[in-house]
Amino acid sequence: MVEGVLNLSGTVFSASWVTLLESRIATRTVARFIATRAMGALARSAAGDWVPYVGWAIAIGSVAYAGYEAYNELAINWSKLENETYDEDDLAVFRMGFTAARQRFIATEKGAEAERSRQKYILIPSEVMPTVAAIDAVGIGQYGNILTWDPAGAAARRRQAITKLGAAGMVSMSDGTRLRGSWEEYPFAVTLAPRPGSWVDRAPLRENWIQGGFIRAAAIVQDFHPNDILLCYIL
Repeated sequence: MVEGVLNLSGTVFSASWVTLLESRIATRTVARFIATRAMGALARSAAGDWVPYVGWAIAIGSVAYAGYEAYNELAINWSKLENETYDEDDLAVFRMGFTAARQRFIATEKGAEAERSRQKYILIPSEVMPTVAAIDAVGIGQYGNILTWDPAGAAARRRQAITKLGAAGMVSMSDGTRLRGSWEEYPFAVTLAPRPGSWVDRAPLRENWIQGGFIRAAAIVQDFHPNDILLCYIL
């Protein structure tokens, strides 16, 4: 097993939190629809089942989600996602999500060890960003899960990672659907790894925005400072 990649059984998040998350991206009417489907999916999920995507994929499937993106453009604030902007309400939801993920994490051996040593960490819950989590798992395999917090150099590292790649375009999912994409890199732009370089691949734009929210929440809750040593774990 790759250090930093944890295989947790069951789910981390409640359907009510998923509703709050989706409401930060979609209109409230759509979010309520998601909640109804997600609650049903979670209720049917047996203990120990791996639920790969709490939200649209387990609720109505990625085909329907792709249709939602294609035909309800006005229901999503694409500028917000593309520019990775987060208001106070967004960050409040992500702090709640980070707290829920943290509770699951500290129940594991690695999490308990991190708590005992007062180690700071970033958590990437695969339930709500499976493509990003898969990309980051490859990156962790190459660059390790020990990172240094350095947000001041984020813009320069982001440019260096993607400048020759062009636009991310659309991302083809495993079932053949195509979603609006973005470039995901590991190590994260706001961090440094022990050696230079990064692993970069396409991920759905919404997942990239969600990841940014979780990283910000981790920084707020744990009071990150420049040059802090962090661990990254994929849940």
